Amino acid sequence: MVIVQSDIFTNNYQMIIGSNFSKKCDQVLLEAAKQSGNKVGVKISVKSLNQVFKFDRTEIKNILEFMQNRELVELETIGGPLLYGHISLTSNGLKRIEKIKNN
Repeated sequence: MVIVQSDIFTNNYQMIIGSNFSKKCDQVLLEAAKQSGNKVGVKISVKSLNQVFKFDRTEIKNILEFMQNRELVELETIGGPLLYGHISLTSNGLKRIEKIKNN
């Protein structure tokens, strides 16, 4: 079970249980930005994204669903060996990426 504290006004989130999980999410966001050219709405292949990290199907699913719930990414297509085929960044995702880069 993962418990999350969220500040909806600044789009900050902190993992209470599993702080390593939030670091993985940040790494995935940074790679998604790289693969999309830092653009909102560009479809990013989950397969190519996960080639960098080599997460198992459950872990990448949990990461992507967490980021979708935080409105950092959109789940664009479903299918394939990793459950989701494509994601895209949202404007909130780009804001989070800038915050990661500035810390």
